[in-house]
Amino acid sequence: MKKLQNKVLGNLQDVIQDEINSATILTEGFWFYFEVDGSTIAANCSAWSGKEYVYIDDELVSETRNLTSRTGEHHFELNNREYKIKFNVVSVLVGELTCEIYQGSNLIAEQDRAFYQKRSSIIRDLGLIVVFGFVIGFSAMYLVKVLG
Repeated sequence: MKKLQNKVLGNLQDVIQDEINSATILTEGFWFYFEVDGSTIAANCSAWSGKEYVYIDDELVSETRNLTSRTGEHHFELNNREYKIKFNVVSVLVGELTCEIYQGSNLIAEQDRAFYQKRSSIIRDLGLIVVFGFVIGFSAMYLVKVLG
């Protein structure tokens, strides 16, 4: 029984860690992690600044700013092999981005991140923005009328 509990808890911890790793925080951007040829490749894309970074074992190997395109590519070499990281904005509305890693021309891994996991979250947030804007606008008009 103890062995089963440890297995279930271990699986639960793995699921929680996967959720933490796949979480996208607006201030930190989109982070993607890949294990390739015994190295950890991390790719980061900022939703605010358009900056894109690629790290191999915590060492920066590629950096660029991409403000005009919905795709970005980074080429680098690891263990005498050519690799490419490709970012693709799937949906601006939900803030969804995919990151693909290629060895040569072969896709070897792909990950997906989004700010909003559910469409209802978008509708709720947009509704709050509209209501907030209405309240601010109405308040400003009232103040102008009373003070003017």
